[in-house]
Amino acid sequence: MLQFTSHYQASPGSHQPLGATVNRFGINFALRSQHATSVKLLIWKHPQAHTPSQIFTLSPSANKTGHIWHILVEGLKPSCAYAYQIDGPDTPGNHFRPQKVLLDPYARDVDVRHHDRALACQENNKHYAGPRGLINKSNRFDWGHDRHPHHPPQQSVIYELHLKGITAHPSSGVEHPGTFAGLTEKLPYFAKLGVTALELMPIQAFDNDQSYHGRQNYWGYSQLSFFALQPQYFAHPHYLSEFKKFVKHAHELDLEVILDVVYNHTTEANEQGPTLSWRGIDNQNYYLLPPAAKNYYLNYSGCGNTFNANSQTGSQLIVDSLEYLAQEFHLDGFRFDLGGTFYYQHQGYVDKPKILGLINKSPILRELKLIAEPWDATGLVLEGRYGGSKWYEWSSTWQNLIRQSVNFDQQTDTLYQYLKTGHPAFAQHHKNPALAVNYVASHDGFTLRDVVSYQHKHNHNNGFDNQDGNNQNFSHNYGFEGEQNDPGLTFHRQRQALKMLELTSKAPGMMMITMGDEMWRTLYGNNNAFNQDTPNNYLDWNLRQNYQEYFEQVRTLIHLKTQR
Repeated sequence: MLQFTSHYQASPGSHQPLGATVNRFGINFALRSQHATSVKLLIWKHPQAHTPSQIFTLSPSANKTGHIWHILVEGLKPSCAYAYQIDGPDTPGNHFRPQKVLLDPYARDVDVRHHDRALACQENNKHYAGPRGLINKSNRFDWGHDRHPHHPPQQSVIYELHLKGITAHPSSGVEHPGTFAGLTEKLPYFAKLGVTALELMPIQAFDNDQSYHGRQNYWGYSQLSFFALQPQYFAHPHYLSEFKKFVKHAHELDLEVILDVVYNHTTEANEQGPTLSWRGIDNQNYYLLPPAAKNYYLNYSGCGNTFNANSQTGSQLIVDSLEYLAQEFHLDGFRFDLGGTFYYQHQGYVDKPKILGLINKSPILRELKLIAEPWDATGLVLEGRYGGSKWYEWSSTWQNLIRQSVNFDQQTDTLYQYLKTGHPAFAQHHKNPALAVNYVASHDGFTLRDVVSYQHKHNHNNGFDNQDGNNQNFSHNYGFEGEQNDPGLTFHRQRQALKMLELTSKAPGMMMITMGDEMWRTLYGNNNAFNQDTPNNYLDWNLRQNYQEYFEQVRTLIHLKTQR
């Protein structure tokens, strides 16, 4: 029998769509869990409250269709919060903890006010601590005559940026620093710079409470949700129209908007990590597990776990997430972090991943710019053969070649062959060379300035005794390590950097620059500043005036690329 306390009545509801859906009768909840034997729905009529206002115990006979548990809470209105408690067999591969409060993987918004990562890491948590799904009132948004710019690859320049870092520095001069609203204020700058697309580092909700030696998760590559956006990036809490206004205004300025998405792992980390959502709902369908040791996790991401992108449950979640983001926010494309992890299942490598087939067949996704980071964290590299004939790929080959050639006068013949015919692996696998994304620097490594200023990485502030980050950077300091008050040395370094950018602009494919490279930005030799939420990691807009001549030269190179 369906159980409830007193406030709302309930009926079985529908198994589709997954997530929480407002209808004329109330709110329908649907959750997929193949191995669960008991599911409770927790409702907070007032999201700020600690104790749920009502708990429903779902019946396996009346409230389950296939692997989907469902319930309609009649008369329930938006502006409430919800979560689940789930139990199931204590067998290898499962991780059911019935006292844990679990976030719905399909929640469109999250409330992290009651989240406590330390409590979530404990085996038994009797507190109602944990992230909750939020159901908000619908905000109608007028897209007007919005359209996708659709820039051709050979005339495209992507500008990679961190949503907070781009405007958090006081010199940005925006009203709402570190937010979507703040970035919207800066859109005329990017139009004047001449880039054709803005690629936002992760804005899907991530666990800001995940610390690294006392330092917070700044980059955002540690997902808490695949649907909800990071709450702290809104100037006005939970107001999705703020991001929509940004996208609409970007399109008006002929700028594409691309999201860097993370479907290779989640913030739940390894077997010692917290149970927040996926792990406690359907562990073996959401994660890759060693067949002979299912209490542990396969770690192709380097972050403790690997998301199971090729199970029916995992692949549907990813496609549903992508289609929701694309349609709801009129996005122009996605960049897939560590896309090589899509090529795995429990038993190991697969040549034709199910998830890529589903993405390629989606009428919503197949016309967007789909950009892969075509490798994983364990050595698998798929440059030239990722995803299919329409997938773009980051080219680490170009990054290494251009640095070796300009900094050390090495690999010059290979580089000029690349300039003539494109990425060698693309030719080998009969892929259009225009689908390469060529870059000198990205968020993951040295800035362009540091590529010509530091021979070695200087990551001591990260808390790992300088053991983190890439050791092979093909960087050069040109006689002096780091920052020097020497105009002649600065001129020479800038000349080398501009040469790298000029050659990159001529290489077949897209061109990408990373935040602040046009202003001569430095991270002081830190090539892995993922946990540095400090002013040094924010863009100092004063640099534009300090290095005006350099800035104008970069802008000219961008213009030449887009006019080819």
